[in-house]
Amino acid sequence: MNFNDLGLKIGIELHVQVNSGKLFCRCPSNLSGKDAEFKLIRKLRTVSSELGEKDIVAEYELEKNKYAIYEMPEESSCLIEADEEPIMEIDNNALMTALQVSLMLNAKVVDVLQIMRKQVLDFSNTSSFQRTGILAMNGKVKTRTGIVNIDNIAIEEDAARKINETKEYVVYRLDRLGFPLIEISTGPNMNDPEQAKEVAQYIGMVLKSTGKIKPGIGTIRQDLNISIKGHPRIEIKGVQDLRAIPEIIRKEAERQLNEVKTGKKLESHVRKANIDNTTSYLRPMPGAARLYVETDHPVIMVTEDMIKTIKMPELISERVLNLESRYNINPQLANEIIRKNIDVDYFIHKFKNIDVDYLSHVLVEMEKEIEARFKLKAKFKKEEFEEVLSYYDKKEIAKEAVFDIFLEKAQGKRIDYGKYRIFSAAEIEDEVKKLVKEKKELSDNAIMGILMQKYRGKIDARKLMDIIRRYK
Repeated sequence: MNFNDLGLKIGIELHVQVNSGKLFCRCPSNLSGKDAEFKLIRKLRTVSSELGEKDIVAEYELEKNKYAIYEMPEESSCLIEADEEPIMEIDNNALMTALQVSLMLNAKVVDVLQIMRKQVLDFSNTSSFQRTGILAMNGKVKTRTGIVNIDNIAIEEDAARKINETKEYVVYRLDRLGFPLIEISTGPNMNDPEQAKEVAQYIGMVLKSTGKIKPGIGTIRQDLNISIKGHPRIEIKGVQDLRAIPEIIRKEAERQLNEVKTGKKLESHVRKANIDNTTSYLRPMPGAARLYVETDHPVIMVTEDMIKTIKMPELISERVLNLESRYNINPQLANEIIRKNIDVDYFIHKFKNIDVDYLSHVLVEMEKEIEARFKLKAKFKKEEFEEVLSYYDKKEIAKEAVFDIFLEKAQGKRIDYGKYRIFSAAEIEDEVKKLVKEKKELSDNAIMGILMQKYRGKIDARKLMDIIRRYK
């Protein structure tokens, strides 16, 4: 498929949760697992505008004849989430994080931040609107195939969390409503699916570099805007996996091409991403005139003094390169060390007798290896890594024993380091000499296998092979 001939245009809207309190109240940004103390029931009704027009999205939702049940846990929601009380001033930590991200993406920050109300008509906001404000514009991201524009960066509140849905009603929980979000919208100047993935990955890396973004699945969400020649823009909601972006775009481009060829009436609309990377119809495209001023919050002056207080963090990509060059660490390991926020400098300086690559491997791969081989979920503390590695650093245990000890830890066993005591070459030299003489027909590796059944984890494998070769 030639995407240039198709006239493919791609834009990305990326939303990320900021790790601070809620945006317009002082409730914590925590999802609640407790039973809700209160419940609200609301039903959607449409009204005509001053021009006598009704919103097509509101009409579409009204035809479903549903109502909403809102669960309201007291520990993470208040009257503001219930839309029964005016909002408070914007959370300053969230605002400063959004400003920091704007600068990192080379965007021009506005002088005045005006909070607006954006209509939301699917019950996910108790007020039927989302509070949002454009904070910066005209940023850019460099890619291997050219520069991609960042049209605008906004700070806004997250929606309520959908719990259940039936034909009659939908259940939302208000613990997530009001979480601070940064929304980053690119221009539609990408025309290659892989370029879109690259941009999403880069922006995600920038966001994580701040150290102020909520971790975990669902805290970063992507929407895609896609069109080809002769087909109006389609918005795809809920793309969770960055790796799926190219295939979703390809399948949507094919779907649009088939629609153009059939000559059917084409309308811009919103679709949702499915598990198999196809898309399905969600709702009509909202109209452009759905933003109006939030009268419960004053404008915010973004001053030079505010900008000067912002410190620019080192990008994760730069930290990875620095780690590679400083210790000559494998690039993949270096990337995992930074991603998992492992204090590798501490371990390298503490355990000077351990090879850096092996040390990095233990810190990064040990838990994954145990899970892959033994289906055990392992999560070792810093102190546990220190304990095991200190024995190996002092040559009191062999390298082969390190994995076995961590496996025992994952199984919840108490470690007897005595049984892993390392044997010296002199202690087993006579046994090796005798075995080599008796098993002359066997290869070095075969003899090694016999001995390792007995001495696994009790002698360094390289030293043992040296002894075998000496007598062979």
